[in-house]
Amino acid sequence: MKVLQEITDWGEDIVSNNIYFVKNNNKLHAYIKEGTDKIIKFSRPLSFNKSRRKFKELKLENYEAQLWVWMTTLWV
Repeated sequence: MKVLQEITDWGEDIVSNNIYFVKNNNKLHAYIKEGTDKIIKFSRPLSFNKSRRKFKELKLENYEAQLWVWMTTLWV
């Protein structure tokens, strides 16, 4: 599981750069909307594409307290 903070410069467009919880580089399991700290989880993973976007990887440990029960099902 990777935690990715989007850092894409969208120019004049107003687009949120959220935090994404991604597994296998292409499955989105959850995200945090920019400006909030609430994790929004999906019942089934969504496809995730990083093309033409920029990201920095965050430490998963910073979110483990919020995700510990949910994450155990993802490691199987």
